[in-house]
Parts: sequence; C-alpha cells; structure tokens
Amino acid sequence: MWRLLEQAAKTAKENASGVVTSVQTKAQTLVNTVHDEATMLLQAIGSVRTSPVDEILYEELEDYEQFWDGYKVDNYTDEISKILEEDDEIRDLHEQIVPSQLSYDEFWCRYFFRREQDEKRRKLEEERKKKQREQEEAKAAAKKALGELEDDDHGEDTLSEDEDPERRSSISEKTEATMDQLREARASQRAAAMQWKQKAMEFQKQLRQLADEHEEEKAKLKSEYASLCETYDNKMTEVTLQIDEARAAGYDSGIQESESIIATIRAEADAEIERLTAEVARLQQQTPATSADGTPLERDEELELLRQEKAVLEQKLQALSETQSSQDSARLQQTLQIAQERITQLTQQLTEREEEDGHSAATMALEHELMDVKKEMDLWKARALRMKKMKEEVENELKLYKEDHEHITITGDADPSDPVALLAKVQELEKQKKLLLGQMEEAYERGADEAEERAHEQIEELTAQLHDAEERIEHLETTAYERGLNAGRMEMEEELARLEQEASQAFDAGAANAAIMYKGEIDLLHSELAILRAENASGSRRHSSTSSAHRPSSASSTNRVSITSRPDVLAQADAVLSSIASPGVDESDIELDESWGGEASAEAVTTSRDDWGEW
Repeated sequence: MWRLLEQAAKTAKENASGVVTSVQTKAQTLVNTVHDEATMLLQAIGSVRTSPVDEILYEELEDYEQFWDGYKVDNYTDEISKILEEDDEIRDLHEQIVPSQLSYDEFWCRYFFRREQDEKRRKLEEERKKKQREQEEAKAAAKKALGELEDDDHGEDTLSEDEDPERRSSISEKTEATMDQLREARASQRAAAMQWKQKAMEFQKQLRQLADEHEEEKAKLKSEYASLCETYDNKMTEVTLQIDEARAAGYDSGIQESESIIATIRAEADAEIERLTAEVARLQQQTPATSADGTPLERDEELELLRQEKAVLEQKLQALSETQSSQDSARLQQTLQIAQERITQLTQQLTEREEEDGHSAATMALEHELMDVKKEMDLWKARALRMKKMKEEVENELKLYKEDHEHITITGDADPSDPVALLAKVQELEKQKKLLLGQMEEAYERGADEAEERAHEQIEELTAQLHDAEERIEHLETTAYERGLNAGRMEMEEELARLEQEASQAFDAGAANAAIMYKGEIDLLHSELAILRAENASGSRRHSSTSSAHRPSSASSTNRVSITSRPDVLAQADAVLSSIASPGVDESDIELDESWGGEASAEAVTTSRDDWGEW
C-alpha cells in the first residue's frame, strides 16, 4: 500500500513540473513589479534627504520635539570638536550653512537627532534579523521532527499488529505539538506579509503625493522663468527707446549750440567790418590828418596813432578770445573729469551687481545711468571740438587781417588821404568779409558733417557696448545654468547608484524571505500529508484486526472496501498538495492517473489561493 502511495506521489510530482514552471514565471513577474515599486519608493524617499541636517520631515516632528526638549549643546562640546576634526564632509557643511542658514544649536541638534534615529533603526534591524534566525532554527527543528516522523512511518510496515498503544499516543502528541508550532509560524508569516503589503500601499501613496508636489513645483518654476524672460525683454526694449531718444536730443542740442556760436562770431565780424568802414569813411572826410583838437598831424604821427589803435584792438580781441576759450576749456575739462569719475564709479557698481544678479533692476538702472553719462560726455567732447575749430578759424582770419594791415601800414602803399586807395581798401575788406563768411559757412557745414559722423560713431560704439553687455549677461546665465545642471546631474547619479544598491539589497532580502515562506509552506503541507498517511495506516490496521476477531465471514468484503476507500483519500491529499504547490492552475495542468479517482482531481482543481498564499 505504501509503495502505491509513493508511486502516486511521484506521478503527481512529475505531472506538476509544468505547473511549477508557470508558478515560477508568475512569481518572477510579481517580484519584478514589487522591485520596480520599491525602487520608485526608495528614490522618492532618498530624494527628500541628502544630508544629516536637512529639514525635519513631518513624520519626524514629534520625535524631534521630544529630543529638543532634553537637548543641550554644552553636553556635546567634546564630541562636536572630535567630529569637526575627523569628518571633513560635516566640517565643510558646517562652514557653509552656519550661521547663514541654521544656527549653531539647531545644526548640531539635527545632527545628533538623526544619528540617534539611525542607531534606533540599526537596533531594530538587528532584532529583526535575530528573530528571523530564531524562526529559521524553529523551522529546521520542525523539519527534523518531520523527518523522524517519516522514519517512524516507514518503520510501521515491519511492526506487528499488536503494537504498543502508548507509543502511538506519544507519537500523536508529538505530531500535534509540531503541527501547532507550524501553524503558529505560518500565522506569523501571514501577518508579516499583510503588514508588508499595508506598508507598501502607504509608501505608494506617499510616492504619488511627492510626484504631485514635484509637478506643482516644476510648473511654478516654469511660470517664474517665463515672467523673468518677459520682464527682461520689456526692460531691454525700454532701454533701447531711451537710448534712441537721448541720441536724438543730444544731436539736436549740439546743432543748436553750433548755430548759436556761428551766429555770434558772424555778428562780431559784421560789427568789426562796420566799424572799419566807418573809420575809412571818417578818414575820407578828413582832408589832411588832424588831431583831436583840430591841429593837422604829420604822416608819421598819423601812422603811430593807427598803430596804437590797432594794438588796443588786438589786445581787446586777444583778451576776449582767451577769456572765452579759457572759460570754455576749464568748464569742459571739469565736466569731463566729473563724467569720467562717475563712469568709473558706475562701472565698478555695474560689475559688482552683474556678479550677483545679471537680471536685477539695479543693474539695469546702473547701465542706463552709465549710458546717459557717456552720452553727456560725448556731447561735451563734440562741443569742445567745435569750439576749438571755430576759435582756430577766427584766430587765423584775424592773423591774416593783421598781417595785411601791418603790410599796408609799413610799406605805405596806400595813402590814407587818397580816396581811391581808401575805396580799394574798403573793397578789399568787403572781399575779406565775403571770404570770412564763406569760410564760416564751410566750417559750419564741415562741423555739422563731423558732428554727424561722430554721432554715428557714438551710436555704433553704444550699440557695440550694448551687445557686449547682452553677451556678458547671456554668458553668466549660461555658466550658472551649466554649473547648476552639472551639480544636479552629479547628485542624481550618486543618488541613483545608492538607490540601485539599496533596491538590489531589498530584492535579495525579499527573495530570501519569499523562498523561506514558500519552503515553510511546502514543509508544512508535507508534514500534514505524512500525518494523514500515518493516521490512515493506523486506522486501517485497527479496523482489520477488529473485523477479523468478531466477523471473520465478512473480512474479505471489509478489506475490499478499505482498499478502495484509502486510495481516494490519499489521492485527494496529493491533489491538494499539488494545488498548494502551484496556485491558480488550470485543469489541464494536473494529470493524475484515472485509477485514483476523478472526483479528487476536480476538487483539487477548484481549490485556489490568492496572490499572498491565503486559502
């Protein structure tokens, strides 16, 4: 009979090999899904904290407040000094954020709080591993006991029918105790699995919340960046318009000032020509030269008087031109010096502000003020150049007039009393006047052309400076963006490597726990089947002995009934074992021998369990 049972078990095991393969595939799929969820959860949890002094999380707030109540930084003075000397990372972190971001007490309170939390977690992990080892030892002891029971079952074939009932009762007690231990272990494993499942659901919920918060923060940063870009474009447009307006205003003011200077010089020249014409007319009216009291003068005396008047006029003209030129020159030099100092100061401020923030309003205001000062300085330079040119032209014309007058006076070619000579002199002066007017108009046109060229040059220079400033700002933005991107990439790579390592460790631990649970379930079911076999064997022997003693005539029929009923029960047990070893199997996956009954196979196929191994 036992050989038949063993043969049936072997047949069922061979038929269940395909089912085991499908179960392993489904188990691998389930493990991969859990591994992916655990990886995402670890990434979300690991991204929250990067250093031991980060912000306190919501779930840590209560423990942190309790730790803060009993915390005193004076008690950790020696330990803090030792940490700063030995740990370079903590020392650099302390220098960066104390006291700019965190106070000294809060920094070290967070550090020691996180260290205490790590120690508690490590102790809990050690206790869990210890408990797991004890459970493994208990399972090994149970497995050893089951092996002894199987040996006892094999030994029952050689025993006689009059076996000691005390021994059977002791064996059944041991079996019941072992079964109780196995049931308790299975219940604890199921409770641990349910707890792990609940914890995984909570972690998935937290992960979704973190993902939503990340998306909200990303959208907020994107909107802020778009608003900054729009503000920058508006400010650049406004600055360009202001530059164009200032350029046009400076050009108009320069032209107006040049026209006023030319009109003043022209009026002075006309007045001088009129005075000379009146003097010539007066000389023509005098027949001989006379003095102020009417006394006739000699030719030498008249020439001497003309020379004195000429010298006085030259001194007056020279004094007037020197005074005006010195005043203009001093005023221009002073203005240029002040503008240069302001340009230097504004350039320094602009450089400092650009290092802090290339888009700040202060930087834009400084750039605008710097451009205004540069335009003002260029305008004064143009005015000074025009004044200098006009002064040189007037001095050259006066010099020519003086040379002609001295030549006439020294050589005595023209007789002052001769009307013809005086008329010739007046005509010559008229020609000189026209020549001066032509030269002044030419100088005006030349000055206007030069002013326009200079204005174009200044415009091009300002445009180049504006482009340089834009390129510098863009370079600073690009550099800052690349630096932040590289730092973020490095942090993400380090975090990804750490999370991959933790996920691998979690996967290995989960696979080991699953293997242990699976092995415990199989061992438990094997032990139940062995107990069922033992009880069936002992019951059949008792029934046969009783029947032979009281009703010998019906022994053959009773034996026939027991023989036909035992295989049905054991076949049902094998089917149940196959269904437990391969959950969720179709009817085509189990192929038992027809001689062991089709009812048991159908009942085994209808038995199912959920994904967590529950009946």
